[in-house]
Amino acid sequence: MRKIFWAIITISIPITFFLFPKDEKKKENPYHSKTTLERLIEGNKRFVKGDFIAPNRSEERRLQTLSGQQPFAAVLTCSDSRISPTLFFDTGIGDLFIVRTAGNVKCLTFP
Repeated sequence: MRKIFWAIITISIPITFFLFPKDEKKKENPYHSKTTLERLIEGNKRFVKGDFIAPNRSEERRLQTLSGQQPFAAVLTCSDSRISPTLFFDTGIGDLFIVRTAGNVKCLTFP
C-alpha cells in the first residue's frame, strides 16, 4: 500500500508542474488578496501621514462607474460619521464596496 501511495505522489508532482506551469510574464491580479491588502495598507499609511493622493475622484471616474462597479475590496465598518473607509484607505470612487452597520446593536425581540 505504501508503494502505491509513493508512486502516486511521485507521478502527480511533476504532472502538476506540467499542467500548471509558473508563467513569469503573467500580470499581477489586481484582485488578489495580497495585492488588495498591500493597497489598503499603503493608502492607510498615506492617510496617517496626511499625504493623500486621492485617486479615482475625477469626473471621468464618476462617468466610468455609471456602467457598473468593480471595487477591489469590501469593507465592513461601523456607521460612525467621523471617518469614511474611502478616506482612511486613501481610495476613490468605486474602489471599495463599503457596508456600514450600527455598531452591532442588538435587535429587540418579543417573547
